Amino acid sequence: MAFDEAVATGQAPLLQGKVAVITGVGSGIGRAALRMFQSAGATVVGCDRNPESATAVREEESAEVLVGDVTNQADVDELIRTTVAAHGRIDALYNNAGVGLLADRPDLTHEVTDGDFDKTLDINLRGTFLMCRSAIPHMSEAGGAIVNASSIYGLISSEGSLAYAASKAGVLGLTRTIASEYATDGIRCNAICPGFIDTPMPAGFIGKQEDPERVAAEIEGAHLLKRLGRPEEIAATALWLCSDAATFITGAAIVADGGYTAI
Repeated sequence: MAFDEAVATGQAPLLQGKVAVITGVGSGIGRAALRMFQSAGATVVGCDRNPESATAVREEESAEVLVGDVTNQADVDELIRTTVAAHGRIDALYNNAGVGLLADRPDLTHEVTDGDFDKTLDINLRGTFLMCRSAIPHMSEAGGAIVNASSIYGLISSEGSLAYAASKAGVLGLTRTIASEYATDGIRCNAICPGFIDTPMPAGFIGKQEDPERVAAEIEGAHLLKRLGRPEEIAATALWLCSDAATFITGAAIVADGGYTAI
């Protein structure tokens, strides 16, 4: 897709006329992204595996939201098929669905269970792969933008988060490969690497620590900005990457972490 100066300079909505698919819209970053993509002019089809969350978002955001699991090929295919049937194409895909720390506490490598490892990679990595594989054929004629959810822990080490770090590093490899393979089809593929964002995921991680208040203060203090990020700040990054203001960016890992990795 061609660069649009009107979009880049704010004279036109960032996603005016675009059709976007967003996963994991039930809360946090995904819900913020659905709302902001709609406000930016996109027709959005959202997906969440929790029926109650999907219903709430559908009603409260006046949005088209399907119930589906990104680890289930049939659900993924149905999401893509429904979107194309209703709207004719897919211009943007934001693979936001993911899972954080599954154990009751951070586990060192020798303590990680097969179940936690497999589930984490199944959702974070395989789910992203399934979504990309199903959507790409519908983007190859007119081009489009894919944004995948990685993490700062796909870039740096984190004791006690082996499965999560491995899954998010895998997303970066997947992102670069897709960017390389489909550049000539006009498909851009990028990843966002958030730091700690004020959503249920890090809250769950902090809550599993022996002293949650101390850990929360330490995490906030580890950011140059001395705070956690807001879901809207990550959603805004995805919004821009999906727009025709970001047409020269592909294969990139955009770090949005309040300076966490700069220290």
